[in-house]
Amino acid sequence: MNRNWTKQFVLMWPGLLVLSPHTARAAGIFSETNIIVISEQLNNSGKVSTMKLDELLSLISKREKIYFVYADQVLKNQSIENFDSASIRLKDLHILLARINLKAEKISSNQYIIASKATSKRHIVNKEVELLKTSQEKKVKGVVKDGQGGTLAGVTIKKMDSEVATHSDESGTFEINAAEGDKLQISFIGYETQVVTILQSGNLTITLQSVVNNLDEVVVVGYGTQKKSDLTGSVGVVNVGKALKSKPVTNVQELLAGTVPGLNISKGSGAVGSGATINIRGTSTIGGSSGALILIDGVPGNINTLNPNDIESVSVLKDAASASIYGSRAANGVILITTKSGQELDKLRIELNSSVGIQSPQFQIDFVGSEDFMKLWDQALVNDGKTPLYGQKGLEDLKNGKYADVKWYEEIYKRNTLITNNYLAFSGNTEKMKYRFSASHDYQNGTLPNNNYNRVILKPDMTFKLSDKLTARANIQYTETYINTPQGGVESWQSQATRIAPINFIKNSFGQYGTGSAIANNPIAGVQEAGYNKQKYKELMGIFEVVFRPIQDLEFKGNFSRYTYDNWSKDRVLTYNLYNDKGEVASVQNRITGLTEGVSNNYRNMLQFTVDYNKKVGDHSIKLLGGFSQEYFNTSDFSAFRENLPFGEVDVLNSGSQINMRSAGQAKDVAIQSLFGRLNYDYKGRYLLQANIRGDGSSRFAKGYRWGIFPSFSAGWNIHKEDFFHWDLISSLKLRGSWGILGDAEKVGNYATAAVLAYEPAMYGFNGLVVPGAWNNVSINPNISWEESKQTNFGLDLGIAKTINFSIDYFINNRDKILYAPPVPSEFGLTGPLDNLLKLKSSGLEVLVGYKDHKNDWNWAVDFNTSFSKNKVRDLAGTGPWIGSSTYTEVGHTFNLPYGYQAIGLFQSEDEIQNSASQGTNVFPGNIRYQDQNHDGVINGEDRVILRDKPSIRFGMNISLGWRNLDMMANFYGTLQNVRYISGYEGWAFFLTQNARPMHLDNWTTTNTDASYPRLSLQNTSNDQQYSDYWLRKADYLKIQNVQVGYTFPKRLMDNWKLNGLRLFLSGQNLATITAYPGFDPEGSYYPLSRTFSFGVNLNF
Repeated sequence: MNRNWTKQFVLMWPGLLVLSPHTARAAGIFSETNIIVISEQLNNSGKVSTMKLDELLSLISKREKIYFVYADQVLKNQSIENFDSASIRLKDLHILLARINLKAEKISSNQYIIASKATSKRHIVNKEVELLKTSQEKKVKGVVKDGQGGTLAGVTIKKMDSEVATHSDESGTFEINAAEGDKLQISFIGYETQVVTILQSGNLTITLQSVVNNLDEVVVVGYGTQKKSDLTGSVGVVNVGKALKSKPVTNVQELLAGTVPGLNISKGSGAVGSGATINIRGTSTIGGSSGALILIDGVPGNINTLNPNDIESVSVLKDAASASIYGSRAANGVILITTKSGQELDKLRIELNSSVGIQSPQFQIDFVGSEDFMKLWDQALVNDGKTPLYGQKGLEDLKNGKYADVKWYEEIYKRNTLITNNYLAFSGNTEKMKYRFSASHDYQNGTLPNNNYNRVILKPDMTFKLSDKLTARANIQYTETYINTPQGGVESWQSQATRIAPINFIKNSFGQYGTGSAIANNPIAGVQEAGYNKQKYKELMGIFEVVFRPIQDLEFKGNFSRYTYDNWSKDRVLTYNLYNDKGEVASVQNRITGLTEGVSNNYRNMLQFTVDYNKKVGDHSIKLLGGFSQEYFNTSDFSAFRENLPFGEVDVLNSGSQINMRSAGQAKDVAIQSLFGRLNYDYKGRYLLQANIRGDGSSRFAKGYRWGIFPSFSAGWNIHKEDFFHWDLISSLKLRGSWGILGDAEKVGNYATAAVLAYEPAMYGFNGLVVPGAWNNVSINPNISWEESKQTNFGLDLGIAKTINFSIDYFINNRDKILYAPPVPSEFGLTGPLDNLLKLKSSGLEVLVGYKDHKNDWNWAVDFNTSFSKNKVRDLAGTGPWIGSSTYTEVGHTFNLPYGYQAIGLFQSEDEIQNSASQGTNVFPGNIRYQDQNHDGVINGEDRVILRDKPSIRFGMNISLGWRNLDMMANFYGTLQNVRYISGYEGWAFFLTQNARPMHLDNWTTTNTDASYPRLSLQNTSNDQQYSDYWLRKADYLKIQNVQVGYTFPKRLMDNWKLNGLRLFLSGQNLATITAYPGFDPEGSYYPLSRTFSFGVNLNF
């Protein structure tokens, strides 16, 4: 008989206490909790005469998929003789046990206890409990793996019925203090939560089984958390590990792109420190929008100040059921960000993440070289009836070096600039305190000269255990940010660079900046020497919280938070020279120097009280939440200016002239008070109900109109939990529905209903003296109140075979009482007052599909999401249609549709022009021909039509692949059915410029009549520059946002190096934008995104 034993460790069986390793053993390799805790391989063949009893029990356990528990003294030295090991089964066991006066008692469907015939199973269990209670805690070590054997970092290992917890490191290992018999709960997002009982000394090897649709996953919602299976609203959850981990950026916003359907993130500028625009579920109002409400640890905060390594979770509340608890500011959606906090760990944990990267501009647009420029310029002159300027001689002079061949737009940028991200965190606990301290420094040198970014973050978090029922927490973050930009901004110099012909030299032969061109001077000199703007930001967020739990299911919580945001700015204008070919000063730029200094101070105080009560009675669960919130926000600013400062390096206002000195300042405040409540009910986890209500009162409105009431109701049905549901392929199936009312008030000013007077200290002259005065320069309507958003949402969640998840949501948003200032007669003298007049309806669809699986050493996962929304104007209060220079808005149509002429090609001859509707003077063959919509023979404003009415479709995709210790991740996002109007410097040849683009090479001539671009001209361009669909270009795009490859060193090396985890990675950010659009980035403008390649390390001690 050959025996090959591989022992790992022991599991907890449902409903059965597992005994101490010193007094009991367990045999079994099958676990309903999917943790492989014993791996016993026993190779048997043929008949044997003798086998030890514990070996026999292991053999039967393996064959029958059952479990045995027994005391050591019961099996001590016991053996079974004369039986056939090849055919032994459970039914035979009682005969063999009877030989040695033992029995097997069944205690559940697949669990048996071995005992003496004279001993009851209760006696044995109770005796072992007593022994367990006297056992001492010890250092328990282990490793957490996934189903294919790869290690898992960041897994939470918590000792149940206590606050003791730890996390697995980068190599999947952990240590925790626990006693024999203690139960450990092992949890990780995307994997089934497991429970294991400590039974014997040695290292634990715990295998977690992944599930795509993890219904036990805890999701952060308004003022609390809920299991994913209990959600009835539409809540998007960002996979923080994949979306935010080890990426070379300085802001969190752009990393959220493509992570959640309906969360629309657009990054339009590569300027350092620039954020991204955030929109949830598209356009839902007319006029300005207050935007999505962003809450950091429950209070309004600045997402730009967060370090990705400090973020624990991100939830996106998209419908009324999930967001109405925030009432008047939730109409445009809510983003909840929870930061990492102190935890009760068994030892100090140190986390170090560091990366360094190289950036270069990701150019999407191109301009012609000098040879093509000369030919195009000459062609335009010929078309205008003039003599060519360059001709063959110009081309020869170009070859001989008389002219440059420079693409100014590209040359204004730098290549291979530096970006670094460094992060350090300490976490641990004492007997009465849990703590986490983190510090980070981010530096980015922009690809535009004089554009750089420095940020330092300090974030201490401490939780104090004042008693068994009372805890206090201090959650603080201090951020200091420095942003330097060229004087004039981060796009003006690039726009000027697009205007300069490539034949102009940047510098003369002496290395001095040349004159550039008469139309734009020398923007490369300007960006370097015209001055600078320096911004300094100091932000402090402090959240102080007290939690009191008098009884088991009741919790009182109170917190006070203060957020301060202070800014100092210096805008310096410097004189600089441009030189001719001889090295002489040709022009002096910014002859009058200047300095503008500004200071702004902002703070927000917030007081919140909540009470939670949770109760489960039989199959019924009830959760109640009630709360009160009060908030006050104050802002003030001041600025001053002086000119003719004598010293270029001295930024002191008093050194400037008092002539033309100026100053300005303002201050304002706003307050809001709120009451809110929520009720959750579920029966057996099958039938879910939720009701929310919130009342908000705002100082923005007059008395009698300040308060708004915002209710919501939702329900869910977990069909897969029904007794009649027996489809094994479907692991989960839930229907959801919600309706509610949300509000929007912050789009109006702080004093929208107050008769505020404008004041001028030097307004009138009386008796030779200048005296002050005040006047009413705005009209008000004291009866305005909240905009209301009535939202309906229907959703379906489906899990298939625990590897595929599918979710779909359809939503309707009816926005009523939209604030609008209608036109008034000119005799009124002021603009009209705001009133709740307009209505808009938006609706859309969101889909999320995920797939995750593994085989042998490989694991892979992919998720894809897509969404679109479309709106329709319901009421314009009798003021429509609104027809702008290029937009059209009317009841029954989408808001702000593109509106212009319909192009039907290019004129091919004079006869065609004469036989077509009149388009005015200076129309020639090769110009754009427009459709005469009303057939009156004249092209004018009456012939404009709606040019497009299709919604854009957004999508995102995230892919991960792993093989042993290697991992790879990639993130993509994009838009379909997208169009963009190409015009100006981007689209029109020689439009206020001396430059052209490759697309202009295919221009109309008598020998190129099927051209894609109209005839070239320097003076007769007005016909072709009318707003028309000729310039509406397809702008679909796919962005490869990030690709990352990492390697986690194996544990054996970590032990040798005295480390807990080490991962090295290579990351590429903003790698490519794939699009057919011929202009700038479809999302951006003159400042291109930076393509970044970085190398970094994740290290744990």
